[in-house]
Order: sequence, then structure tokens, then C-alpha cells
Amino acid sequence: MKLSVASYIRGMGVIAGLVDHAKKELQLAGLFDKDSDYGGMIGKAVMELCKCFADQGHSGFSAGMVLDLFRRLGKFEQLTPVTDNSKEWNDVSEMSGDKNKLWQSKRNPSFFSENGGKSYYDVNDKKRKKNRSKNNKKASEKLTPDEIYEELCYTIPSDKPSIFSRTIYRLPTKEELMEVVSYDLSPDEIYKGLCYTIVGRGIMRQEEKDTIVESSRLLNSMFPGKYKDVLKKAEAINLFRPHR
Repeated sequence: MKLSVASYIRGMGVIAGLVDHAKKELQLAGLFDKDSDYGGMIGKAVMELCKCFADQGHSGFSAGMVLDLFRRLGKFEQLTPVTDNSKEWNDVSEMSGDKNKLWQSKRNPSFFSENGGKSYYDVNDKKRKKNRSKNNKKASEKLTPDEIYEELCYTIPSDKPSIFSRTIYRLPTKEELMEVVSYDLSPDEIYKGLCYTIVGRGIMRQEEKDTIVESSRLLNSMFPGKYKDVLKKAEAINLFRPHR
């Protein structure tokens, strides 16, 4: 994916000011103080991470990718779908104390299976929805870097679509919008999410406004009428657009 020079510079500006921003916020939160959690060590640890991240010289897009990957790996989550490969599962039947067989994922400790990994559920999911594991033979096929990233974006459910957690400075793909559809979000939440993922914390120029409107139109065309309120909110951006 190609980024515009303006988007790249804007992204670099955000990353360059990260260390100062982090230090001020941590100080205001009192996380360097001796009477804070772990005697101020939390603040120092976060600063070390921020300095390392800032020194890597990311653009706005690569920064989002790295943050997303680090967040997942830091929580011991997997990057690609779990498979039914027996090597990915531990038999924990005896430890569970249950009469039924039980397996735990080696790649994500919150995933459990009752059939050797063919399907699984997440213990953090209150509804305990069953998910089908990916076939090991198909999963072993070589994927391109873009395909791998697309896979990891949809692996773990969170409180909001992964696309709303990063800035892409472009029109979302249909696959990315399908992820948005899978969440029960209000029109206002979807609209604000599109604004963030397309503009980030930068200035909303006409180019970004048009992209937000086009994204809303695409979403509404995929599900006619269902997202008309999102489209109305987006189109309102251009109500005061000057005539050329």
C-alpha cells in the first residue's frame, strides 16, 4: 500500500512527539511517584517502551501495525487462526477435574476445546461461542505478508473492530467493513470509528471528508438501508462545502 507524502509526514510528527507526550501524561497520572504502583517502576517501564517505539522511526501506518502486533503478543494472543493440528493443543483433562476430555491451546491459553482442537471456545467470552478451527493442511499453505496481516486482524474478538484501532488514511476494503458489521455498534460509534481510522488525529481535509462519505456509502450499499443513519452523519460533513 502506498502512503501519500502528507500522510507519512503527519504520521512521523505524531511518533516524534510520543516521548514528550508519554512523559507528561505519566507524570500527571503520578506513575513516576514513589507511592504509585510498584514504586514508580510502571512509569519507567512505559517510558522505555515509548522511547524504543519512537526510535524505530515509523510512519503513521507502520506504527499502527506494530502497536497492534505488540498488543496481541504482549497478551499472549496468536497472530493467525488456531488450527486443528494436535501439536497446537495440550490435553488438560486431568487438571480440569472434569469427566469429559478437555484440551487447551498452546498458542492462546484462553482457548479450550472439547474435541481435540477441531472447534474451540474462549473462556473470556461470556457466551462461550464455539469457533471452528482452521484446517491444518490449508493453514500450512504459504501466505503473503498482506494475507497474514489480514488473517491476524480478524483472529481475536475485542471491544471494537481492529480497523478502528489504527489509522489507515484510505478507503476501507469490503473485508474491513465486514468486520465492522460483525459488531453491534450504533451509527454514531461507526461514524466516529471511520473518522478515526481515516483521519486519525490529523486535520480533516476535503480528501479525508470524501473518503469518510465514500466509506459510509459502501457500507450502506453492502446492506441497503441498514446503515443509512451512518451515511447521513457522514454526508453532513459536506453540508457547508464551498462551491467551486
